Amino acid sequence: MDQRQRAIALTGLALLFLAGCGGEVPLTATEGATLFITANPTAIPVFEGVSTITVVGFKAVADGGGPLTDGTQIFFTTDVGTIEERVEMQNGVARGTLRSNGRAGRATVIARSGAGIFAPLEGDARVLIGNAEGINILLTANPPTLTSPNFTTELVATVFDNSNNRMSDVPIIFTTSAGALASASTSLRTNANGQATDRLTLLTEDSAEVKAFSGAIESNPVTVNRGTTPAPTGPLVTSIRPSSGAPGQTLSVTIHGANFQPGATVSFGQGIAVNGVTFVNSGTLIANITIDPSAQVSTGGRTVTVTNPDGGSGSLPDAFLVTTPGAAPAPIITSVVPPSSGLRATDISMTITGLNFQTGAAVGFSPGGITIVSTTVVSSTQIAVVIQVDTTVPAPTPFAITVTNPDGGTDTQPSGFTAT
Repeated sequence: MDQRQRAIALTGLALLFLAGCGGEVPLTATEGATLFITANPTAIPVFEGVSTITVVGFKAVADGGGPLTDGTQIFFTTDVGTIEERVEMQNGVARGTLRSNGRAGRATVIARSGAGIFAPLEGDARVLIGNAEGINILLTANPPTLTSPNFTTELVATVFDNSNNRMSDVPIIFTTSAGALASASTSLRTNANGQATDRLTLLTEDSAEVKAFSGAIESNPVTVNRGTTPAPTGPLVTSIRPSSGAPGQTLSVTIHGANFQPGATVSFGQGIAVNGVTFVNSGTLIANITIDPSAQVSTGGRTVTVTNPDGGSGSLPDAFLVTTPGAAPAPIITSVVPPSSGLRATDISMTITGLNFQTGAAVGFSPGGITIVSTTVVSSTQIAVVIQVDTTVPAPTPFAITVTNPDGGTDTQPSGFTAT
């Protein structure tokens, strides 16, 4: 009796024994059978990802060839994710479902049936879960040097593939040698722009080294330092809303800027009385003013000056215009959509909503780095703008938005848009 006949005889005896015991014998591939295995897709997210594993089986030539018998059992194993332990052949094909379970890596799936009959997904055919390989992580901290009173910095990990495309849904863990992370080093995922963000606060530490990880992939290290407290800076005036008024008018004017202190005073120049100043916060003051009925109307705007109690002062030239009675009111910006974007060198459609927009109104951004592709005044309350952010603009960069009517009336929204 040759080896093949002996194996068949032993298999028959085992089947008779199990049948006599009332057991149910699973049908497996016979000696010499061949299995072929594929996966589709070969890359899935780390959460709720699904890939179909297909196995095609053929009998040995000595057994007549052709597809394996219907009901032939295929047993699956995987080292990453989860998969059914057993499926059945139908018309020579069996399919199982590989599911991700929050762990990233390359899944090696093996299909088995019978003694020594197996087929593995190996090498590049393995299923990539969570984009854990073939990626690069760029880590930045803004600001990298912290000063009083804010000792917190924003950390941004941007994930790229080997073709420099940003990758979403990649698990990221931030770590630090000192200080406290807002995430407490729990797993985060990159957004549609391929970025995951965290915040680091230095409590009493002088410095910390921060890294971001995705599986075994490590970002560049970033050092965050505690800097010396800078000397007090004077107030900075960036915009006035509204930016015009008529002789004899009493109105409230909102002043935007930075470094304002409680008790700050405001001056609009001769002919405009400041009745009172309300301190809202370090970036906002509200001044109630009365314009003298005999105040001179001019085409040039007045300089508005804010003076802090410590003597520091800051001014904005051409900030407030005394107009003729009945003149059109200045524009007012109330909202900007979207308020931020991570796109570069790509058209971004923006809607500016407000009041008193005139046909022909112009829109400006400062600082530089934004190109205005088109401006359309839809109505007196809405302007549609298409912009492009230059690739050299770092993230995040806030931009002030200014609307200027043809009659000279203007309004500025500080930090109206942020390039992330």
